[in-house]
Order: sequence, then C-alpha cells, then structure tokens
Amino acid sequence: MRYLGIKLSMGLALALGLLLGSATAEAGSKKLLGTWQLMRIEVGGKVRRPPPEITIKMTFKKDKTWKGTMRVGQKVKTQTGTWTLKGDKLTTVTPKKRETVTVSFTGAHLELTKPNNKGKAVFKRL
Repeated sequence: MRYLGIKLSMGLALALGLLLGSATAEAGSKKLLGTWQLMRIEVGGKVRRPPPEITIKMTFKKDKTWKGTMRVGQKVKTQTGTWTLKGDKLTTVTPKKRETVTVSFTGAHLELTKPNNKGKAVFKRL
C-alpha cells in the first residue's frame, strides 16, 4: 500500500509540473503576442542600433503565425511563418529556415538571444 501511495504522489507531482509548465508557456506566449520594433543588436560586447532610415518589426499572432517587416527607406521586405514557444525557447519557421532562440522579457522589452550567446536582439513593444 505504501508503494502505491509513493507512485500516486510521484504521478501527481509529475502532472502538477506539466500543468504548471504549460501555464508558464501560455503566459510567455501571451507576453509575446503583438508587434515589436528592433531597438538594438548586441554582438561580441558591441551594441549596434539601426539607422533612422531602417526599421525592423516583428508581429506575433495568437494563431501562432508571425510576420517580420524590414523597411529601408521606401523599400519594404516581409517574411512570414509560424512560431512555437516552449519554456523560454522560441522557434520560428519559414519555408526556408527554422531558428530557435532564447526569449526573455525585461520590462517592456523583448530579448531574443541566439544559441551560445552569438548575439542578442532587443525589441520594444509598439
């Protein structure tokens, strides 16, 4: 009987962990939703800001699609795809590329960090 009680406790702990993990991912997804504009890129300890004539925006939608827009002067380039968020790992998929980055939120800012700290993009919410 004691063995059954231990198994039941472990099962409940596992289920609770899965539910809490799911709630955390859902909360992160809700934070991610909306439109974000690139403020700066940090690579190798150097901070680079886009010049005024360049704007880069990303929009994450509830239906798990995203759209990226880059405007250089009057020229506009867009890219679309799908996204998933598991914990702090955001994966974006386009027909040509799949990329996973680490997501963090600092105040009203979204930070996307490439694996092995190979660069970070910092966005502000619009």
